[in-house]
Amino acid sequence: MKELVRSLMRPPALAMRALSVTPPETVFKHLHRSGPFDIRLPEGRGTLTLMSWGDRVENELFWRGWIGHEPEVMRWWGRLALDAKTVLDIGANTGCFAFTAKALNPDATVHAFEPVSRIAERIGVNCEVSGLDVKVFQQAVADEVGEVLIHDPGGANAYSASLDANFLPGDKDSYPVPVVTVDDHCARHGVEPDLIKVDVEGIEGRLLLGARQTLLSLQPLIVCEWTRSSAEHAAARDLLEEAGYVVIDPATGGKTTLDAGRAYDDRNVIFCPASRADVLRSSGSL
Repeated sequence: MKELVRSLMRPPALAMRALSVTPPETVFKHLHRSGPFDIRLPEGRGTLTLMSWGDRVENELFWRGWIGHEPEVMRWWGRLALDAKTVLDIGANTGCFAFTAKALNPDATVHAFEPVSRIAERIGVNCEVSGLDVKVFQQAVADEVGEVLIHDPGGANAYSASLDANFLPGDKDSYPVPVVTVDDHCARHGVEPDLIKVDVEGIEGRLLLGARQTLLSLQPLIVCEWTRSSAEHAAARDLLEEAGYVVIDPATGGKTTLDAGRAYDDRNVIFCPASRADVLRSSGSL
């Protein structure tokens, strides 16, 4: 019955998409796209081609366009990527942020980090489909160099695999993956990032502590999913303050705080050097 309903819904929904009309989410969430698809970029900057395996993020992009997933954050990411020279997408999953940055700014160097091998392989597929040179690193990023255990809930895709064993309840498969720090990666590859995306499922405090020299010397802009309140998070907050950062709310463009009671929908923030906050807010998002 579900397949019959979907088969009846698909033709009119696709016709709506062709006319740049988005069907309601209650409709398109049942109509998963499989295969390559084009996303029209803003300000006449062409299109980005990505592969969809029928997962949620790509489905949102297929039906809603380039800001289909986390729209407020993606609008800011797009604006910041236009002026970036070196971009790190840490916790890239299949790479929608990395490829959007590269498509909007072809001259930028973009590094994408994804420790789960079956997902990192999908970033490689997106490199081929998009024709964009995004460098893929099958590594976790934290506050140490070597190997760590990742805790993987399984499935064809895993949006919540984490180095934090307690981040996600339920059964998980734990296995070692290579880990680096931001500082070590930058030294090894001779890069100086000016834009970083952090989506690491509960260990963002540890990651920032492993980026100490980068934060103090380069002061990159950081789009971060902030999900925890731990000792490492507290230490990372102290480091951000030492490095002269303020916290920007992507929803308003105004300053905010990293209070422990942040709601799920408010978990994304932008860390911006205080000296650049007024310029950032005046430039706005795409």
